[in-house]
Amino acid sequence: MLRDRAENLASVIHRQPGRNQLSELHPHVYGEFGYVRGLNTVIDADGQPRAKVRFTDIFVYREGRWLAVAGQESLVSEASK
Repeated sequence: MLRDRAENLASVIHRQPGRNQLSELHPHVYGEFGYVRGLNTVIDADGQPRAKVRFTDIFVYREGRWLAVAGQESLVSEASK
């Protein structure tokens, strides 16, 4: 599913309680461009893993800071409910 910035921000309101556990992070920087690949394990409010998502986030360096400009996520697995 392709979502724009407004749709992505609106989805945060409906997020379930819990946390994201990032692992397998692989950052790469090429001048003023960079990307990070990794694995996000979504942990629910009870501490149980609910899903694993592979991601790639794209950044550009502008005005002294890194700005996220694009991202891609793929569901690896979802825990049984």
